[in-house]
Amino acid sequence: MASKAEQIMQAIVTLLTVPPMSSVPSADVHRDVTVAIDSAVSAAIAVEEGDEPEPSLFTIGVADRVLDVRLTALAKGHAASSLADAPMVEAHNRLMANLTLGGLADDIEEGPSSRERAQREKPVAAITKTYRVRYRTGARSVES
Repeated sequence: MASKAEQIMQAIVTLLTVPPMSSVPSADVHRDVTVAIDSAVSAAIAVEEGDEPEPSLFTIGVADRVLDVRLTALAKGHAASSLADAPMVEAHNRLMANLTLGGLADDIEEGPSSRERAQREKPVAAITKTYRVRYRTGARSVES
């Protein structure tokens, strides 16, 4: 069985691909930012997990956990920064409309955002938003 953190990551990818987003094809939602930028024709989304701090054990038998998740909207081409905005808005709205991810999470909190630009064959822009996903498992399990 997959860890609950992995189940959460899979649920987020599913949330962004079913039904397909209007701003990014489902095939351009990836779990790795490098793959996303290399494969995208014009825009892509990368869903990456960050660190998990030590769980809190306030309740006997229960571990309260936090998973940092980074959503990065990438765009290539003229006005790349503007092109990256629509996929980020759509991804953010989908995530904020489903704060429990079908019961896997207790809550999702929006964190900081960052913007980057680079010049490759075409101009590239990335907007990254970080989210803190709060969830629970058994005190001695990372699965459920």
